[in-house]
Amino acid sequence: MAKDLNALMLEINGQTGGLVQRTISTVPVSFRASIVTSGAVLTDGTRLWRVTVQPGIRRIKESFGGSVLEIPAGELGVWISRRDEVVPDYQPAPPDQN
Repeated sequence: MAKDLNALMLEINGQTGGLVQRTISTVPVSFRASIVTSGAVLTDGTRLWRVTVQPGIRRIKESFGGSVLEIPAGELGVWISRRDEVVPDYQPAPPDQN
């Protein structure tokens, strides 16, 4: 478990550059949620979001705008960097039919 925690901390450090100005929310998270979005404001004002999904979810669709993101194989989420203050909201998307 310590190895996994260290890997997670290295990933977060790589995404944030090691500095976070503040977290965006500290509300409780349901362990039953299919998608959890968490975020932080970096020192340059960029909002860095982590969208974490339940195992088996491979695609997510943004509620505002409808863009679909693929979750890479072997991953349980994606990192999203944005300058605006809109909290991204995603729902599971059906599998690609192609």
